[in-house]
Amino acid sequence: MKYYARRCDVTSQGMNEGWCWGDGVFYTKYETDTIKELRKDFPDKKDMTNKQLLEWAVETEDLLYWTEWPEIEDTQWAKDSKGNWHEAEYCYDTRKPQVVIE
Repeated sequence: MKYYARRCDVTSQGMNEGWCWGDGVFYTKYETDTIKELRKDFPDKKDMTNKQLLEWAVETEDLLYWTEWPEIEDTQWAKDSKGNWHEAEYCYDTRKPQVVIE
């Protein structure tokens, strides 16, 4: 089982660092996907370069930010050997992440 803090909403890949949108409503792992989503959401900003658009979104509008989840306690997702995703959480008793059983 491989554990991740978050899951990219564009690629569905696990991520332990990346872009957090709206304080956790959407996540993007790669800058290229982040730019594509910004371009899709804000077509009126088409005259901006990718760098300008990202700076506008982060610094001016506070729409998203880059972050890392380095702590094992941040685990929310697990991917098994067959490629299936499961919700996960950190267990403070065992000091390990575990799959959430419903």
